[in-house]
Amino acid sequence: MRKFLKLLFFLISFFLITASAGVCFADGPQPPGPPGGHGLTENQGPFDAPVRDGIVFLLVLGIGYGGFVFYKTWKKISEENKGRMIVK
Repeated sequence: MRKFLKLLFFLISFFLITASAGVCFADGPQPPGPPGGHGLTENQGPFDAPVRDGIVFLLVLGIGYGGFVFYKTWKKISEENKGRMIVK
């Protein structure tokens, strides 16, 4: 029964995700262009966007999550092999 419920949940979520993908990623109408005189002499992009801080934040979170998963796995392996030498 539990395998059936897992399969059912997977199928329902799969179909909901695929059905909503067309709605979520549909292209809308193009926005109007910027008014004249935008930027210095022509249209300028966001040159001073603070990307570095966001990348560092994501890397720190990823390393923390990887360490947590490693600790959890190591703890499970060491509990299963009590009294035995795991690493030779």
